Amino acid sequence: MACWQQIREQIRLQSETHDLTVEQFQLLRHIRRGCATVSELVEARGISRPGVSQAVDGLVRKGLIARRDLPDDRRFVQVQLTPTGTALVDMIFDAVRAWMRQRLAGFSCEELQTMGSGMQLLRQAFIPGTAEA
Repeated sequence: MACWQQIREQIRLQSETHDLTVEQFQLLRHIRRGCATVSELVEARGISRPGVSQAVDGLVRKGLIARRDLPDDRRFVQVQLTPTGTALVDMIFDAVRAWMRQRLAGFSCEELQTMGSGMQLLRQAFIPGTAEA
């Protein structure tokens, strides 16, 4: 969809502005949403463990995430956002939201409600278990 491509482009531009790849931003986003181990990031992103590990290394070097081995099982590596990482993710989301608000500013309240209803229907169609009760 053309609109999704434009949103992704804004995320890419904002990520690059802050010296991040889109993949690094996506990892930060998943960590923020609760992925706490490299294994969970591999599953969430559907990319190889070496690919995730390399991206995690870069994010650790930038001070955006902290990593620690679990003492009971060294195969699992826990990750969490640092305060700097949290602030950066917030900043990128805020910039993309501001861009979206600007794009939607010309629509009436009724039109925005119609769009919201349509988005909810799309979510129900594509993401199982999201139907409103």
